[in-house]
Amino acid sequence: MRMAAPIAGLLLSCAIAGAQPPAPGGVPPPAPGAKLPAPGGAPPPAPGAKPAAAPAPAAAAQPATETLAFAIMRNGEQIGTHKIELRRTGKETSVNVATNVEVKILFVTAYRFQYTGTERWVNGRLVALSTETDDNGTQHKLTAALKGAALEVDADGKAAQVDKNIIPASLWNPELVRQSVMLDTQTGQVMPISVVDGGSEEVTVETGPAPAHRYTIKGKFSQDVWYDSRGRLVQSQLVAKDGSVISYKLM
Repeated sequence: MRMAAPIAGLLLSCAIAGAQPPAPGGVPPPAPGAKLPAPGGAPPPAPGAKPAAAPAPAAAAQPATETLAFAIMRNGEQIGTHKIELRRTGKETSVNVATNVEVKILFVTAYRFQYTGTERWVNGRLVALSTETDDNGTQHKLTAALKGAALEVDADGKAAQVDKNIIPASLWNPELVRQSVMLDTQTGQVMPISVVDGGSEEVTVETGPAPAHRYTIKGKFSQDVWYDSRGRLVQSQLVAKDGSVISYKLM
């Protein structure tokens, strides 16, 4: 079993019983000409970017500090938590992500997953990333830093350079739905993706039912994400290889 952080990265992204997601995030159509919000400002055009097949979340004023706390559910039973903390100061945005999962069978822990990650964005571009993962006893560590014309990534001691405009698979950033690739925050791999517009739906948020926009991100696995009118990740869901439904629900 492997989990990757939102929502995981996770979703993050998360997978149970053999699913293989990338490491631990839709929204009413914007007015004509509205642009997708991005951390710390509008991002520069990315070589990996593609025209969005779906309308993106409309730009909206963002609070200086915001916390999104999710319950991670498996077939309706909570197995963990996922928290995203965003701090915005001028052109800079700092993001902290923490995921904790524990799956028990007959009161015995069958699987445990822990993930922590930090991201630093300036002018809508990722300039630093650091993650640590304990995947049921298997440790992973990743760092990335913007240097010159590339993002230099070190994943478990293996170095690589990737496009400086790539977006991590942590899902909180709605700009992800405009991309054709994303960065696995656990392995450092650049993963091709395609995005399908699922239209407007109603989801449950902190204050009750609310409109959101659904997108399906297809890559190594398929995952649905929902963003509200402010561009916040408000829900995520995937189906694992064993048929179990893994979802992230706002608490």
